[in-house]
Formats: sequence, C-alpha cells, structure tokens
Amino acid sequence: MQKGERYEFKIVLDATESEDALEKEVVYILEIKSKPEKEGFVELNFTTRSLIREEELTYEKVFNLGGIIGVPLSFLIVNPMYSYIFEQIEFEVGEKVKILGFGTVKVVGKETVVGREGFICQLFQVEEKEEKLVVEWTIDPTLALPLRAKNFKDGELESFFELISYGKE
Repeated sequence: MQKGERYEFKIVLDATESEDALEKEVVYILEIKSKPEKEGFVELNFTTRSLIREEELTYEKVFNLGGIIGVPLSFLIVNPMYSYIFEQIEFEVGEKVKILGFGTVKVVGKETVVGREGFICQLFQVEEKEEKLVVEWTIDPTLALPLRAKNFKDGELESFFELISYGKE
C-alpha cells in the first residue's frame, strides 16, 4: 500500500438472497493519507458504513460486539496468508500453481472492476477426491488489495467483497 491511496469496498458476508440483503452489506473505506508535518509517517483511516433496522440499534451493533462493523478487512476476507499465494503466481491467463498446504491456484481469465483490469485467480482444494472451488480473487498486480474476492462453500457463493471506488492523491 502507498500513501495517498483510498479504497472503498462493498462487503457481503452472507450472499444468500433474503429480504434483509441491505443489512448484510457493509461499505469499508480504507485511506492512507500523507502527513507532511510528521515526516516518515502516514495516517491510516478505516471506516465502515452499514444499514440496520432502527429497532436493532443496540449497544452491540454500535460498538460491534459480535457484528461486522469495524472489523479490519483482513479478518473478513483478505487473509494475510493469501499474500504468500499471490507471490507464487505469474499473472498470466492459463497459469496453474500447486501450493503445498493450500491447493491449486488457476489464473482463468481477466475482468474489469471499476475501470481496473485484473486477473481472475481461483483457489481449488481437494475434498473427498474432488477438486472444489474455495476462493476466487480478481487481482490487479499494481494494487495491494484484490479488486474482488468471492468465498465459496459447497460450490455456492457464500460471501464476497468488491472494490467500488479507488483513488490516489
């Protein structure tokens, strides 16, 4: 990450369709600001925004005890261990890398997310002699964070996050 960057992500932790879909969405904003008066330092800000029903406005919701508001992005979807995986990949469509202890990563295509082109990388793990898709990322190698990440369980989309805005000073 670099000073002057601003990322805004939409996060959906339960991608199953329901009437409460708005309550399952969180917008996560990460900003890295220059601090000219403090040479060698940057200001790191992260903010979350979500909708909840008025009657559910409780202490736990406000201060995030047991909820998702305010949880660092890395704990939600971007597992720091994944950076190890990304270091092993040549970002080229058709690339396939077996990573001991994780599974097989395949670069299956490219897509554009908010005007940025990224490589679609899929992580497969073998369960009961069957290869199953676990995670799919869209990676722009020039950015520190994925453009999109999708988590799967039993072949179904379980949760995802995607970049909805990116800027640089």
